[in-house]
Amino acid sequence: MAKLFNAYFCRLSKWTVFRILLALLFAGGIAAAVIMHSNQSAWNLPYILAYLVFPHYVGIITGLFNYPLFTNGTIRNQLSVGHKRSHIFLADWAVSNAFAVALYLVFAASFFVTFALCSDSASAAQNTNLMEGMPENILSVSAGDISAKAIASSVLISAVQIIFFTTVTQLFCIIFKGVKSFLAIYLGNQAIMFSGIGYATLAGKYDLPEKLTILFPTDVCMSMSSSFAVDSDFLPALCAMLAETAALFLAGILYFRKTDFN
Repeated sequence: MAKLFNAYFCRLSKWTVFRILLALLFAGGIAAAVIMHSNQSAWNLPYILAYLVFPHYVGIITGLFNYPLFTNGTIRNQLSVGHKRSHIFLADWAVSNAFAVALYLVFAASFFVTFALCSDSASAAQNTNLMEGMPENILSVSAGDISAKAIASSVLISAVQIIFFTTVTQLFCIIFKGVKSFLAIYLGNQAIMFSGIGYATLAGKYDLPEKLTILFPTDVCMSMSSSFAVDSDFLPALCAMLAETAALFLAGILYFRKTDFN
């Protein structure tokens, strides 16, 4: 199994697309921080991008990385030399998540570090951009105080959400082998995202249980990114997202065991 993991991670490290995306996101994080350094509310930019962009476009790129494994005989060859299906699926899932999360963390790290170096230490009460629409109880909190909890919670919940969508992508890659999986991945992830937004809208309009919004990863991240404070539903939402990811992983591995690669 160790050789299988090494082979997958070696392929990822040598993949030109991955290297280019890492460089672009690193530079993009720095550029965004420099441009937005005067706006303290920009602290949540990586948070917002995590649920608006990464679940969809990283999912498609992950599909691009995965589909050749199903079309050029790679998996069939791995099975023929004695690798277990569960090990193959686990290795592919692990490297796909390493790819997706690494891209997000590179952007988030370059943005947060650069933004912290560029931004001033003015309090939130002195920043008119932040004051508009924000609760009164946090207007006196400095940018440094805000960032400690906000960054920790946002990076963690965002990374877990990306793992969730990468697991969805993995399932699509197994079901739809070939380039047609790209469209399915995009539309499927869009459907999941809008289902969360739709439920949140209906919950407010028809008095539906708001606690159920923790079952929708996108809605969780949208809700938490609207405030600099750590949301009270953070832990339940995190546990729900992990449970959903585990369920999708098990569904994927069970389907993978029955898939014909001949």
